[in-house]
Amino acid sequence: MITKYIKMVKPFDVVIIFLLIVLSFLPTAIFAVQQTNNDNNNVYAVISINGEEVDRFLLTGNEEHRLITYYPAPGKYNIV
Repeated sequence: MITKYIKMVKPFDVVIIFLLIVLSFLPTAIFAVQQTNNDNNNVYAVISINGEEVDRFLLTGNEEHRLITYYPAPGKYNIV
């Protein structure tokens, strides 16, 4: 039964399958290279109101707890 399938495989089928397997790992390799080249490993939270940046907080290694209220419009508020 297996010999039947082996006879159906053409020489370039093996090459194409090998290339597809190698290319399937390409996104992982690109992501790994980007992560190692990233010099700034700080993570920030950005607060924006109507598309305008209002505040930015450093999240990496931050131990401080703050309660901040933003008023984007009359009668409306956001608590961060």
